[in-house]
Amino acid sequence: MANRLLKRVRDFAEVKGEKEISLETTAMALKQLQVDSAGLDQTDRKLLRTMILSYGGGPVGIRTWLPISGKTGRRSSPCMSHIFCKTALSS
Repeated sequence: MANRLLKRVRDFAEVKGEKEISLETTAMALKQLQVDSAGLDQTDRKLLRTMILSYGGGPVGIRTWLPISGKTGRRSSPCMSHIFCKTALSS
């Protein structure tokens, strides 16, 4: 996830002709990408909203989470989403 965002921010900097990514460009890029201060994007917020509204805030097991997240198969990370790994949202 972080690498994907870094690549997108780098693209914004490149378009602006920057050799190094500035804080200003980073803030502008994240705003354009709709990434909030917690690092959540639109997909993350949709997933959390669905968990809260449909499942009373959880717990939500992997079999339930996969269809909500759009992921399939057994290759999903043991930590169901980066949002739960990097924040206290799961506690």
